[in-house]
Amino acid sequence: MVRGSRGDYYARHPGPHDVALVVEVADATLNRDRILKKRIYAEARIPWYWFFNLKTGKLETYYEPEAGVYKKSRTYDAGEAVPVELEGELTGEISVSKILSSPSLPRQAPPSKSPRSQKKAH
Repeated sequence: MVRGSRGDYYARHPGPHDVALVVEVADATLNRDRILKKRIYAEARIPWYWFFNLKTGKLETYYEPEAGVYKKSRTYDAGEAVPVELEGELTGEISVSKILSSPSLPRQAPPSKSPRSQKKAH
């Protein structure tokens, strides 16, 4: 989520100082998102980093970046609502369950059968 309006970015891409919130959704890239990307966003002083862990169904929030680390964090369960705070102002809240049940989120595919385990029809 970036500050300003669409028109602010017709001539340029948003930079780190324009970003108010970054949201990552992960199941296969948990360590990369939780460790590497979190550090990158904290170093860029992105005020809020939300990390949806699809394996646990939880939302991890990180905020107050300082010296390349987020000083504070909080984890929300599927039944909770997360306050959305931008520029120090509460702008609303969003249900973790509603986000995690969104049809636009990737779903884990059922395990595929290996060719060796499948019998050939004759």
